[in-house]
Amino acid sequence: NLLQRNEAYRQLAASQKHLANEIDAASKYVASLLPEPTQSPVWLDWRFVPCAELGGDSFGYHWLDDDHLAIYLLDVTGHGLGSALLSISVMNVLRAKSLPNTNFLVPGEVVGGLNEAFPMDNHGGKCFTIWYGVYNQHTRVLKYAGGGHPAALLYQTPGCETPEQLESTGPMMGMISCPLFDTLETVVQ
Repeated sequence: NLLQRNEAYRQLAASQKHLANEIDAASKYVASLLPEPTQSPVWLDWRFVPCAELGGDSFGYHWLDDDHLAIYLLDVTGHGLGSALLSISVMNVLRAKSLPNTNFLVPGEVVGGLNEAFPMDNHGGKCFTIWYGVYNQHTRVLKYAGGGHPAALLYQTPGCETPEQLESTGPMMGMISCPLFDTLETVVQ
C-alpha cells in the first residue's frame, strides 16, 4: 500500500537526517578538541584535513611544565564514530597525563603505557598508530617515540628540501603486548 510505503520513506529520511546531524555534531566536537595555533613561546601552526567527515585522526600539544612541550599525532584504524571515540579517549589520557606509573617526559614510557592501556580486544577491535614527542625549549632537544605511525618529518631550516625522518619504531598500539618502546632524540636547530 502506497500510504504505508510513503510513511516508511518519510521515517527513513528523518532517521538519516538525524544521524547526519549527530555525526556533524560529533565531528565539530572532535575539531574543538584540537589545540589552537600559537606563536609564543614556541611557534606551532597546523592544517588538519581529515579524509572523512568523522574518523580517528587527531593530534595535540600541551606544556608538561615550563620547559617541556608534548606533541603527538595519532590515527585510529577505520573511520566513523567508533574510531573518533577511541581517538578522543587517547587524547584525553594524554592531556590529563593519566597513565599510571608513566613519566610523561619520557616518550617511550608514554607510548608503552598507551599500548598497555588500549588493547584492541577491549576497544572493539580498534588499534591506533601514534608519534609522541617532548620538546625541551631550552636545550632544543626533541625526544620521541612511536608505534606503527609514519615518521614525523623535521625540517631544520626554512626551504630545506630533505627533512630529518623521526622514525616510529614500535608496533601499532593495542595489537600486541610490548611495554618497552625506545625513546629517540634529536636536536632542533
